[in-house]
Amino acid sequence: MPAAAGPVVELLGEAECLRLISAGGVGRIGYTGDEISPATREGWSVLVQGSAHLVDSESERASVMQSGIEAWPGGEKELFVRVIPTRITGRRIRRARPPAAG
Repeated sequence: MPAAAGPVVELLGEAECLRLISAGGVGRIGYTGDEISPATREGWSVLVQGSAHLVDSESERASVMQSGIEAWPGGEKELFVRVIPTRITGRRIRRARPPAAG
């Protein structure tokens, strides 16, 4: 069996990045969301860059708590930061397609 080709990284548009990360100032920040399937070794990665703002009002904190978004490490969260995006980029990672026979 021939060796598997390496992954192919594909640039994603802003709309696709937003779709992938949707779940629904402190300064500049970058946040990465990604998912890689262990079975297929394919996935995506999105980087959001922008200004960060501490979520400190009770109404904002209540909104965040009711959003349904859960951090993968689990546990109680006490600090929340809202990112106002100024740049969104992404990549899709997939297996290279074998060359066409011919």
